[in-house]
Amino acid sequence: MKKNAYEEGMKIIDELVGEGKDDYLSKLDSIYEGLGDTIVEHLFGNLYSREGLDLRTRQLITIALLISDGNNEQLLFHTQCALNIGVTKQEIIEMMLQSATVIGLPKALSALKTVNVLFNL
Repeated sequence: MKKNAYEEGMKIIDELVGEGKDDYLSKLDSIYEGLGDTIVEHLFGNLYSREGLDLRTRQLITIALLISDGNNEQLLFHTQCALNIGVTKQEIIEMMLQSATVIGLPKALSALKTVNVLFNL
């Protein structure tokens, strides 16, 4: 565990979510009080801040795993985060199409349909 994991996590959330950070954390806390702080500290502060992978790569991996899991609600959120940090629309679309070779066309197409809200495909 990092000593300042919460502060590190808030920096990462700010980079990924930007101005919507407070709304995002409030929505988490509306599900369960303290959930936002827990996610900030443990997920973003302890995991996302580790050395070895940059934030961009972590987001691309997260998106790929969400596609394979069929978790379209989180896919939309993490796709927007990836766009916020400079991943391009074309890179995300290519990754989704490439994923079809491993996880199957239905999941890849479902993912494309989900992010169409952001991309207007």
